[in-house]
Amino acid sequence: MNFEDWTLANRIPANNMLKGLSDLIDWNALEADLQKLYRHDITDGDGHTPYEGLVMLKAMLLGHWYNLSDSKLEEALRVRIDFFVFCGLSLSDPVPDSTTLSRFRDRLKEFKCYDELLKAVDAQLDSKGLMIKKGDGAVANLSIGRPPL
Repeated sequence: MNFEDWTLANRIPANNMLKGLSDLIDWNALEADLQKLYRHDITDGDGHTPYEGLVMLKAMLLGHWYNLSDSKLEEALRVRIDFFVFCGLSLSDPVPDSTTLSRFRDRLKEFKCYDELLKAVDAQLDSKGLMIKKGDGAVANLSIGRPPL
């Protein structure tokens, strides 16, 4: 992380829900499942370099939690600091467009991984006594049974 990205990430309040969730989820366990169906190193040579699977999974989770269409998710990734930091993007990284987000989700569904990945994230959060309430804005109480972040 360069100085600009570090400075920007530090503008996110310590009690930000996404900051807390990012620290609680075991991303390595989820990334192993993504390796089976999403290879970052494969490209047809005509398009952009593919995004890391974990970046795309995190973006997909944001869209799911906040009930965002792919175009609204693309917009939010461009303007919300906590969204692109949660996804592991830096200021110099391109933001996945709505078509890329849609294709990624379709690929997960094609390989019947979409629901399994959502359940895996839910199970991790449930094991910590947490739950994401999906709606027009995601809400999580990260202080249940734990000291404040």
